This record gives sequence, C-alpha cells and structure tokens, in this order.
Amino acid sequence: LPNLVEHTRILNSLTTKEADKHFPLWMREHQAAFQAVKDLVVSPRCLVTIDHDNPGDNRIFLTCDASNYCTGTI
Repeated sequence: LPNLVEHTRILNSLTTKEADKHFPLWMREHQAAFQAVKDLVVSPRCLVTIDHDNPGDNRIFLTCDASNYCTGTI
C-alpha cells in the first residue's frame, strides 16, 4: 500500500500495551486516518484486474500472519 505509514502513524498509539490498559478516545483524526487507509485499499492504486493470459509486469504478493487466536492474509 503506497504511503501507508503516512496514514497509520496516528493509529500506532492505539496498538500499544498501554492502550490495552487505558484505550485512548477515538478522535476525528483517528477516523480520518482509518478512512484514508480504507480508501487506499479499494483504490485503483491497489486493486487491479490481472490478465492471467498476459500477466506482463503484474506481480501478486501474498502476506500471511498467524497467532494463537487469529490468522490473517493480505
């Protein structure tokens, strides 16, 4: 995702151990950053139709992660 850190920087404080104890208030800035990430994920910069018969320079990346309670893939 291009420039993802520019959108998620303000959200990092919500993922700390301290936030587990005392979750900060969800502010307008958090919502704007979250919406920017959602918009980026569904934008033409990230979603493309791949021609499997002629892939050209298209590259597909699959990232996986797992924990004791969850599995995720992007």
